[in-house]
Order: sequence, then C-alpha cells, then structure tokens
Amino acid sequence: MTKREITDYFPSRKKAKSLSSETTPNSTPPSTSTTPNSIPSTSTTPNSIPSTSTTPNSIPSTSTTPNSIPSTSTTPNSIPSTSTKPNNKQPQPQPATPPPALELPHLSSPFKEEFVKTLTEHQKRLLQLEIDTIEPEWFKVLAERGLFTSESFLSLKEFLLGEIQRGKEIYPSSNDVYAWSRATPLKMVRVVIIGQDPYHNKGQAHGLAFSVKDVNAKKPPSLANIFRGIHTDFPQLAKKGLPKHCDLSAWTHRGVLLLNSVLTVEAHRANSHAKRGWEEFTSGVLEALLEFGPAHIVVMAWGKSAERTVRAVVARGRHLLLYGVHPSPLSAHRGFFSQGHFSKCVEWLRVHGYEDIDESFWEI
Repeated sequence: MTKREITDYFPSRKKAKSLSSETTPNSTPPSTSTTPNSIPSTSTTPNSIPSTSTTPNSIPSTSTTPNSIPSTSTTPNSIPSTSTKPNNKQPQPQPATPPPALELPHLSSPFKEEFVKTLTEHQKRLLQLEIDTIEPEWFKVLAERGLFTSESFLSLKEFLLGEIQRGKEIYPSSNDVYAWSRATPLKMVRVVIIGQDPYHNKGQAHGLAFSVKDVNAKKPPSLANIFRGIHTDFPQLAKKGLPKHCDLSAWTHRGVLLLNSVLTVEAHRANSHAKRGWEEFTSGVLEALLEFGPAHIVVMAWGKSAERTVRAVVARGRHLLLYGVHPSPLSAHRGFFSQGHFSKCVEWLRVHGYEDIDESFWEI
C-alpha cells in the first residue's frame, strides 16, 4: 500500500510524464509532495516571495523579491551571501482550488476529450479526478449512463471537497479511488466481490476492496477471515499456509473486480462516507458491468450493505449471485467459513466456459 499522505480528490488538470509522485515502500518521496489535504499554490501575488520548490533532480534557484538584486559582496575569506532583504508584505489569500494532480497519460481517450467539452467549468473542476484516473472503457460506459453528471454524484463531490478543505484526512489516496477500474478492465471481469467501504487506518486502503498493498502492513482481520474461508473450501491450499502479504492484485489480473459500495472514508471513522452518494454510483457500475461486460459473472455480496447494492440492480438469471455473511470478526462466526462461496465460484465458472479455472484461481 502506498505510504504517503493523502492529498486531494478533486485535482485540477495537469499533465504528468509518469507516475513519479507515487512511491513504493522505502522509497524517497518526491520533493514536491504536500502536507495532507493541503491546497498547494504555485502562483504568487504581487510582492510575494516566489516559491523555491523544485522538481526532482533539479537545482533549486535562489529566490529573490521582485526587482531585488542579491548581495554578493564579501569580506576577506568569507562565503558570498545570496540572501535577499525580506519582503514584509504578506501574500494575498488564494481562492480554494483543488491541488494539481497526477494525470495518468495512458488514460486519456477521444471520448474523454469530447465529454469534457460538454461540461461547465464547475463540473470540470469537480470531475477532474474521474477524467484523469478512470480507465477509458469504464469511463465511457459510466459517462453514457449519466453517472458523473447526476445530481447525487455532483453533490457527493461537493461534499468531499468540503471535507478536504476542512482538513479531514480521507482514504484511499486520490489516485487510488478508482484503482479498481484500471486493475480489472470491463471485458475481463469474471467475478465481482462487493465490499463495504475502504480500510480506515493509514497505509491500508488502495482502491481494491479488502486488499492491502503494503507488504509490511498488518493483516486486517476481515482479510485473514477471507483467507481462512478459501482454505476451508480448498484444503490443499491450506497446506501452503497463509499468504505472506495482503495484496490481492493477483486476483484482479485473473478477472476479479474488487469493488467497495462506498469508495472513500474519513481516517479512523468506518462508514463515515456512507449514504453520501457512493452507493448510487457503485450500483451504476454494476449495471454497466452486467450490460456491457461478459455474459456470465459471479457476484459475491458479503453483508447487508453489499447485498442491498447488488439486489438493487441484479436479477438472478445468467449470473451467479452469492449472498452471505461479511468476513468481519463481528459476523464471520455466523457462517462465513461454511458458506462455500469460493468453491461455488470455481465450479460455476468451469461450467460456463472457463475450464482452465481451478483452486489456484484464489492464490495470491
């Protein structure tokens, strides 16, 4: 999981050559990082002190006040001074705007470009994160359903921006909110696992339900119970022991969409962003998937929240719907380990054209 402070969810559009602002564990964060939920300003007002921040590997320039001349006079054997006379005028307050965000270059598309032309300036500002970070095929089907411009979704984005401006810490990081769309393309989906909301402790959530990317992070109890459920269904996997890490990305590469009903959460406050509009959005994601995705999909809905999300849009028919107990320690003892969802999933997929699938499907 990315160990970095959370920036913002509503970035203004900014081109980036690479994912240089993301860090892997033990790496040195880029020098342009901001404090959590701060709104960096790169512009200066008249008589303000220009910024001396630099891009990685660049040589920082010596800041000067407008029209001032740095002093280079020295006394014998002294070190030349490059300091300037301080400017006593305070910078004028800047309007509250989202900070620049990292744009993923490969996620641009002609459809996105045309879609942006239909938006008002206010809508562009609110939807910049979606435009920049959602995989193009997913973006197209969701935009065509009107999800991004719906009243409930725009209201949700206003709420999130307000929370950030009030200094609230939100997980996952802005670039990971829609990581599920990039990890599992629409046409690849075989299985959907619906979670509740992201992990609310630092260093855990990274946009994939139940998954933790940081290899050094403590295993969340819900995920430990998921592994135990898999071993109950497939004793031969139990012989290999529990996985050494908690990153479920390997599942997404095999077509497992790990989607929470609610995609953001305030730090240390579970369900804090429930009933703010995310549920309507993720229901729309499921509708789009079942309309444009593969013909046969397994949907696992654990817990009442996930069940409501699924029942709102899915009718039993060509898809396999598996409702059951949530793997949380508070409820798992009520039947999660005996409901057999993982083995039922493998059996059903094999019958419906995926003969190559076996218990190794659930290895990470």
